[in-house]
Amino acid sequence: MAATISEKVLSAAAALLAQCPPEWQAVQVLGSMSMFGDEWPEENRAFVRYTREDVVVVLNLAPIGTGRWDKFARSRAYMGVTVDGDTLLDGGSFIRRGIDVSCCSLHTAKAEQRADCHAYGDLAALLAGQWERCQNLKQRRATAVPVPGLPHKVQPQWFDTTAAALRAGQSVSLLPHGMGTGYALSMRKDNRWDRRADAALETKLGVTPVFIRQLDCD
Repeated sequence: MAATISEKVLSAAAALLAQCPPEWQAVQVLGSMSMFGDEWPEENRAFVRYTREDVVVVLNLAPIGTGRWDKFARSRAYMGVTVDGDTLLDGGSFIRRGIDVSCCSLHTAKAEQRADCHAYGDLAALLAGQWERCQNLKQRRATAVPVPGLPHKVQPQWFDTTAAALRAGQSVSLLPHGMGTGYALSMRKDNRWDRRADAALETKLGVTPVFIRQLDCD
């Protein structure tokens, strides 16, 4: 059965498609797209996909109901619909697994136009913000180094600041992007599940002993 779609969703999608800046390429599709780039043939949904080099920004558009539970959605409407986005780089997303439903959005309400929560008042600002976000991530990746014995990469100065914190009796945490497994480093062994850090990590920190506790971040 063919998908149905409201005039508001179609109108908003067409407007966002027409507003595409020249440095981006855009296409409008019926349905929605997941944070992993999968397309879902959902009824009464549409998305606009913007591509610039290796950066993809997908804006999912959905209608807003009139019920009491739709009050929050109405407060953050854009052209009469909700517009939530995913930004994809190298197959990954900025969405924190199990926490976020989107990594950027368009809001008409001025109170929601804040770069710190990646909510924007217009398309050009959103695309520019997400492009800059991806370029910053590329720069961080280029200078990141692995933490011996742990599945994390950090900036080189992390080892000096972590060593200073450990010597001061503090613990230092390495947390996942969203839900998952994290690690806490300390010079104390507080229970039998704490394990000794790899010798390579202690050497890198210049601190010994270092113990690691696994954290369930969910």
